Amino acid sequence: MRSNHLMQRLREVVAFLAATSLIISLSGCNSSQGVPEGAELIGTGRGILSSDRTILDKGMLFPVRARTGGAIEYLDFASGDRFALCSRTGCSHSDSNCPVWYPSYAAAPYIYDGYLFVFSYDPMTEGWNFMRSRIDGTDRRTAASFLPEDVSADTLSGGITEVYYDAGAAYFVLAGTVWGTDEEPNETHSSLMKIDLASGESRTVKEVVPGDQLLGIFERKAVLSRWSEREPCLTQTEFFDTYGEKGDWDSYYKEWYKENQVYSYVVTDLESGDEVIAASVVGETPETDYGYSLEDGCLYYTVGNELRRIRIIKAQDEPVYSEGENLSMQCVAGRHVVLSLLDEAGEKMYGMRLVDTEAKTAEPFDGDFLGSYGWVSAYNGSYFFGTCLIGPVYTDYYLPAESFFARSSEGRHIYFQIDA
Repeated sequence: MRSNHLMQRLREVVAFLAATSLIISLSGCNSSQGVPEGAELIGTGRGILSSDRTILDKGMLFPVRARTGGAIEYLDFASGDRFALCSRTGCSHSDSNCPVWYPSYAAAPYIYDGYLFVFSYDPMTEGWNFMRSRIDGTDRRTAASFLPEDVSADTLSGGITEVYYDAGAAYFVLAGTVWGTDEEPNETHSSLMKIDLASGESRTVKEVVPGDQLLGIFERKAVLSRWSEREPCLTQTEFFDTYGEKGDWDSYYKEWYKENQVYSYVVTDLESGDEVIAASVVGETPETDYGYSLEDGCLYYTVGNELRRIRIIKAQDEPVYSEGENLSMQCVAGRHVVLSLLDEAGEKMYGMRLVDTEAKTAEPFDGDFLGSYGWVSAYNGSYFFGTCLIGPVYTDYYLPAESFFARSSEGRHIYFQIDA
């Protein structure tokens, strides 16, 4: 993927923090406290919810990813307070006595209709349980379970990554591996799954291509990304058997990738299972905004020096804006898209643009107020979420939308920090 190296490093650090729970500095909160009196915990109608955080209307949920376990916590945007969802007085939130504590990996927590939903890994079955409880964790029960046999596999692979909650249902891709033999390679099976949040009933929507990633749902249409190959790539063993020890593997692979690696956006009808390839890119990896870019029925992405969008209902791909050598996606914010301008090598950012997708115009955007090397990665209608360097510290923050559009850092709240 073409993107600024420091931006990529920032993304990796944030993902590492969330995946291991190694948060060394937390701002404006006491994470050991329970739910404050009067706290308003509200879910959202739609949005991809990844394993490292879940952005709701008025706050953010943090799932457990540490092997030692931990409690599901909530960050309130208005106050900046961060707290465990448990309401028990004096609870330490550090073991199974806490109703929102999970003993191993958990993912994609969500609040809907007064209930808390969490995917929890079960090491005994090597499967995933979909847990439902009251928001404070009481009355917890298993609403649905997913085992290797659900995808005709010997073991599940890839975990639970992106989960899209929409219209009272959860959608995600479940993948599993069938072990091969000395003569036969391993096989991977993948299915798009749906869970009804009210009943807990789960079903397979359709089998999908191994490696497919769910990007979102809009009006009974699912959008997935897919890798494919025009011609298979030689293995290194096959390459050197063919070209000898003097063969240049790196040059071969770069040329093969440029001519044969295909990245596609696939629109799938959730009722019929029919699918349409809306757009394909050869030899490059597009950048897609995750989170809220499907709200207006479009998915936006950048490739080369173009910003493009797919109108989901029609599975129609069209250009929106182009400039310079390379554009890099930051995030979609309603009718606007925040982009970075990169040099020809795709390594150095030399500017930003705020694109009006309706007028198909752009204005120069001075992002200095975001902090050193600042960028934004998500927008929920009220706040922008991003990462920057403050001195020698990698910093995660959220910023009121009115401040962002006024090019001001007023009201910025820092919630994760770690030394660079």
